[in-house]
Amino acid sequence: MTRPSLSTAAAVVLRDSDVPVVAIDLDSWTVVDANDSYAALVEVDLPSLRGARIRDVLEPADRQYLESALALVGTGAMLGYQAARHFHDREATYWVRRIGIEDRIVLLSVTPADGATFPWPLTNTDIKIALAVTDHDWAIEHVSSDIEDLLGDPPERYIGSPVLALIQPADAQDFLLATGQIADDRGGATLRLHLRTAKGQWKIAACLVVAMCRHSPPRLGLALGAITEDNMADCPNQVTALGQHALDSMDRFWTHVPKGTFSTRQWEVLTLLVQGERVQTIADKLFLSPSTVRNHLTAIYRKFGVHSQAELLAKLLQDTAAENT
Repeated sequence: MTRPSLSTAAAVVLRDSDVPVVAIDLDSWTVVDANDSYAALVEVDLPSLRGARIRDVLEPADRQYLESALALVGTGAMLGYQAARHFHDREATYWVRRIGIEDRIVLLSVTPADGATFPWPLTNTDIKIALAVTDHDWAIEHVSSDIEDLLGDPPERYIGSPVLALIQPADAQDFLLATGQIADDRGGATLRLHLRTAKGQWKIAACLVVAMCRHSPPRLGLALGAITEDNMADCPNQVTALGQHALDSMDRFWTHVPKGTFSTRQWEVLTLLVQGERVQTIADKLFLSPSTVRNHLTAIYRKFGVHSQAELLAKLLQDTAAENT
């Protein structure tokens, strides 16, 4: 049988990635190709990897989890998936990504669990992303101000609304399947959904959904970005890469600011700020100019009622301590 050929985008990722990456055929679940880093990780030479079943180079305990994720990606229910699992007795993050919506080849990467970064390059930094966090009943508790640009209504309109009310009924089953997949995996799934706009129309969007806790059902974190003809290849990756870190910041600190007043970009800046990053580093990581980062910091300080990074960190620590007493 002829081995499927890689798309140009997938071939570039394999060629340029420093992290282990393997390309998998969704129809046969066999390895199409891999980079040297992945071959070294699984201790199999590249010629032997090509054409091998992916389950044969995975830890036995991880096979059923990955295969169930691949099945959902194969049906189109998910565009991507990531989960914290074990790999060769080490904590690792599995990243499964479908490069093209119609492509029958996916890329799988395995990165260290601690400090894992998104392994695929971002090529479109103009994509706008909105964030939302739900309660355990999946009603929206908090949403970023970008939601108005995405769906047309101001943030306060969405507070208390069920998240499923935003999703076209035909997509609801995929959403529920993806949520069930991630509930126990400390990961997330990226879907292609139709979302209801303020005008009652449907907008195609990439949606990262992550479980924010271990309860059943879990609170959900959502990162949403509109899919257009121009950004179709980039939008799911952009939403996945930026959404998870920004959602973590939103979930930790949103009780300290008025609802709906922060943009997604400001949550991203805040995430890096509380990690102790300097302005230039934040600018480099977010593909922004230092002056733009400083403008975001000014807005962040104003919304928290402080004047510096030191005052902000002190306030967050004080508020967190008060919540825990």
